[in-house]
Formats: sequence, C-alpha cells, structure tokens
Amino acid sequence: MIQKLTNVYKSIARIISNIWNNIPLHHQGKILTMLPIIAVIISASVAILGNYQRARIESAMQHHVQMSQGFNDILALMVNAETGMRGYLLTRDQDFLEPYAVAEHGLPMTIAEISALTESEPGGSPRLRKLSMVSRLTVLIDQQMTDLDWQWHTVDAGSLSADQMSQHLAIGKQLMDEIRENVGTMQREEDRLLLERMQDIHDIRVRDYIAVFLTLAVGLGTRLIAWYLFSRGVIRRIEHLAVNTRSLEHGGPLPFPPSGKQDAIGRLEQEIAHLARKPSSAARSTSATG
Repeated sequence: MIQKLTNVYKSIARIISNIWNNIPLHHQGKILTMLPIIAVIISASVAILGNYQRARIESAMQHHVQMSQGFNDILALMVNAETGMRGYLLTRDQDFLEPYAVAEHGLPMTIAEISALTESEPGGSPRLRKLSMVSRLTVLIDQQMTDLDWQWHTVDAGSLSADQMSQHLAIGKQLMDEIRENVGTMQREEDRLLLERMQDIHDIRVRDYIAVFLTLAVGLGTRLIAWYLFSRGVIRRIEHLAVNTRSLEHGGPLPFPPSGKQDAIGRLEQEIAHLARKPSSAARSTSATG
C-alpha cells in the first residue's frame, strides 16, 4: 500500500515537474511571485471579515447583557411594588407606597428599553420570538399594576373588605408567578444566545489562526519551491549552456539540445544550437583552398 502511494506521488510529481518545465522562465517568476501575494491578500481579507464579524457579535453580546439587566430591573420593580402595596394595605403607612411609586415611574421606561432592544435583535427568528414574549410580559405587568392601583384607591376609599383583599392578593401572586416565569424564560433565551455567540467568536478566532498558518505555509512553501526550481531549472540550464559552449568551442556536437522555452535562456540555447549547425571557420577555409 505504501509502495503504491509512493508511486502515485512520484507520478504526480513527475507530471507537475514536466508541466512546470514547459513554462517559460519569466512566467515561472510571475507565478512564484504572485502565489505568496495572493495568500497574503486572502489572509488579510479573512482577517478583515473576522474583525467585522467579531465586532457585530460583540455588539450582540452587549445587547444580551442589557436585556438581562432590563429583566432584573423589571423583577426588582415588580417585587418592590407588590411588597410595598401589601405593606400599605396592612398598615396604611404611606412610606410603603414609595416602592410602588418608583415602580410606576420606572417600569414604562424599562419596558420601552427592552422593547427597543428586542426590535434591534439580530436574526429574524429570535427577534419574533422575543417580541411575542415581551408583548405577553407587558400585558402581565399592566394587569398587575392596574390591580395594585385599584387596591390602593379602594383602600383609601374604605371600601375594600378582607375577602376582597385576600382575593386580590391571590390574583397578584398568580400574576407575579407568571411574570417570573416569563422573565425566567427570556433570561434563559438570552443565556442560550449569549453562549452561541461566544462559540461563534471562538470559531472565528480559530479560522483566523488557520488562515494565518496557511498564509505562512504558502509563503514559505513557494519560497522553497522557487529555490528548488531555480536550482534544478535555471542553474541546470545554465550549466547545460556552459557545457554546450565548451563543446561548440572544440567543434564537437552539443550534448544538450535546446529546451524549446521562449525565454532569455531559451533564446540563448537556440543561438548556440544555430552556431553549432553552421560550418566551422576551419572547414570553410579548407573548402576554399581545395
């Protein structure tokens, strides 16, 4: 098996070598010059694309952090509003209404920020799913705040019985449980998307490393190939020219025929071959004397 692979490798190398040897010298130089340049251009393009993708993903990650902070703020405001209203219903102490007032003022802004972040969510499917969940969460918050407001004004009017209070406290607990469930679901969704985008950044970083490695390999490889081909091609052809020139000088046949390449060395080979085909000066002199 190894012998077969070795033979295949040698056959392929021989074919490539023959093709390369038939390419004129100036074209070989252009090819060897362009290969590392192309590799560098590709690597630079990959790096620029990677930087753009990382910037976009990092912006999305910041987006997730802001969303998570918004959910935490909503939960804190709602819990404080409910706790404060319960304290007010039990004690009629106005100090307990302060958390409710803070929530009443802060919730619209927090919900508006979350809605804006959801609207700017990258990706159609996550955005639509989040919009639906935010809409449901907004409805629950409105219901809870409306009920708390009703309790406040009904207590102030002195028309809230113990049974009504117990009933509305149960309703408030049910609404808060739904709000917590919705917020928890959205938090888990944000965590999932955050992990996915962290993995995307890791994949981009790995791809960039591979691109740099391949560029380095192509650059070094083409330089080694250039050195090898120069030593095996150009230097060998020059050595053949030297041998042919010495043979021509001594009136012998040319040991190495012209390569047939249309480059500077090829033209010199043709000139030497042309001179070899001409009658020598000594032969012409003998012929003229006779």
